[in-house]
Amino acid sequence: MNRDDLRFQKTEENIKRAFMCCVDEKGFDKTRVANICKTAKISRNTFYVHYEDKYELMKAVYDDFEREIAKQFTYSMQKDFFEMNLESSIDWCINAISENKNILKILLKCSKKEFSEITKKIFFDKRFKEMTTNYKQKQNTVEAKLREAYISEAFSGFVEVWLNNYDKISVAEVKKILIDMCYAPVKSFSDNVLK
Repeated sequence: MNRDDLRFQKTEENIKRAFMCCVDEKGFDKTRVANICKTAKISRNTFYVHYEDKYELMKAVYDDFEREIAKQFTYSMQKDFFEMNLESSIDWCINAISENKNILKILLKCSKKEFSEITKKIFFDKRFKEMTTNYKQKQNTVEAKLREAYISEAFSGFVEVWLNNYDKISVAEVKKILIDMCYAPVKSFSDNVLK
């Protein structure tokens, strides 16, 4: 079947929605292709026309999310990141997470490792790569890798704890805490790696 066909695309979206419902309800490990098919009201054959297995489907959902976040990252936000305008940058990150909290909570149920990798990729790697032409070269030093690991893994853990306690703290409080915690590490990364 042609991937450009509207029916094919609608079926893929239906499968993704069913996947999200099943993972939200049962967790990723207990979700089976049969559950997804039943929820999507499709046959297993139809599922396998679109995806090899639930892992490939999970990757497609992660990729969709990554593309959606990339669309939201405007030139002015990129400028704020480049100029290390921490408050504005954190404001964008926290708003993006808040607006996408439901999908992020589900993605967190799929794989903590994948969740950590995608938050690092979306909110850290891509932003700095877009801002710095020689980011990859500067990133290859041990010092840069240590600083990057500290910031990105801490951010991923911060987001995970926030999502698991979303209703217990306001978005404004989360922003304030993150700004307070990030100023020194981000400035250190900027001063020592990006310059």
